[in-house]
Amino acid sequence: MNQHLDAWKACFKYPCPRIDLSKLRQKAQSAVITKEVYDSLVPLSNKHPVTNPNPYKGIAFRSKSEREMAEYLDSVGIEYKYEPLMHIGAENIVIKQEEEVGSGNAPSKR
Repeated sequence: MNQHLDAWKACFKYPCPRIDLSKLRQKAQSAVITKEVYDSLVPLSNKHPVTNPNPYKGIAFRSKSEREMAEYLDSVGIEYKYEPLMHIGAENIVIKQEEEVGSGNAPSKR
């Protein structure tokens, strides 16, 4: 755990947020992403133009905070997929940045 906190401090100027996992588990008991589901995610599926790109490792992140999080995840060896396409039942849904979803737009359906 300390190595993760040290990596966080090296990347960010503010303290690492604490997450109460017990509350999270209670809210999303069925929302488990298995390796099979993760492997099926298609990265970089959001086709909306990036207006202010924040490049990192060949990916144009939409915000500085997203790029910084990618840098942090890389520094601690955690794999991630940016703006993936998820198959949920018969629907294909692009997982967008929270700002876009929170603006009243539902996730894009393909």
